[in-house]
Amino acid sequence: MRSPILLCCKHLFCEDCVSEWFERERTCPLCRALVKPTDLVSFADGSTSLLFQLF
Repeated sequence: MRSPILLCCKHLFCEDCVSEWFERERTCPLCRALVKPTDLVSFADGSTSLLFQLF
């Protein structure tokens, strides 16, 4: 998993994969919890700039 991202619902995704989902939805792909840019946690380098641009 490259650039893991933890959502507010505690589900973990690869940044590249979840970014594709966020282009269409603003929810967790598994549980459909609403995801806000401020709720994202990155474990790679501390940056979540790609995800913030998608919202």
